[in-house]
Amino acid sequence: MTLFRKSKLRLKKGNRISFGIGQVVGEGASKNLPAFSSRIYHEIRSIRKFLGDLHVERSLEIGCGYARLTPWIAEYSQQHYAIEPEEELYTVTKSLYPSLNIVNCAADKLPFSDNYFDFIFTWTVLQHIPPEKFQQSIDEILRVVKDDGVILIAEHVLFTPSPTTWGHSIEEYQQLLKPFVLTMHEPRKVESLVDVNVGEIMKFEKNKENSNG
Repeated sequence: MTLFRKSKLRLKKGNRISFGIGQVVGEGASKNLPAFSSRIYHEIRSIRKFLGDLHVERSLEIGCGYARLTPWIAEYSQQHYAIEPEEELYTVTKSLYPSLNIVNCAADKLPFSDNYFDFIFTWTVLQHIPPEKFQQSIDEILRVVKDDGVILIAEHVLFTPSPTTWGHSIEEYQQLLKPFVLTMHEPRKVESLVDVNVGEIMKFEKNKENSNG
């Protein structure tokens, strides 16, 4: 089985942007292994900073891709689930991590019960959901997360860097994710070779004060 091959970006039926393995593995920092290693380091460091000693029963990762971050996220819960709508990426992930709970579905139609997850994680995924599917995806996240759950996202908030990215401001996410409130946020840190804004990391909880003041 050839895991990594070039593939083109395309719009699938149902208004969903389709990312092949070429977009998430064969481009950008992935061509520069030192930079790619640096990105992993900075992102895991940020995730650990935001989550602290969190440990819950069930967690959900929205759009895991080829599971670049999934093994680390899985450490925060007894049962970790991840969804990936792309058949190609889903197949790669299942072959690399056969013991993980990976589901081949999209964020706007989550096959889980209401109030099922204690922690929901999405990293540069919501920004690629077209406007026609975006609100439904947010509604699904709010449906499956528990009332006392935690939502951690990292998304573009200042601008739209490509035709396949739809940025939403921090204020928009605050409105969209109500009644959860923004308790912590900071710019997303990646390798030093990238000098453009790459989004904001945002943590949402209920009945908590904003730790950023």
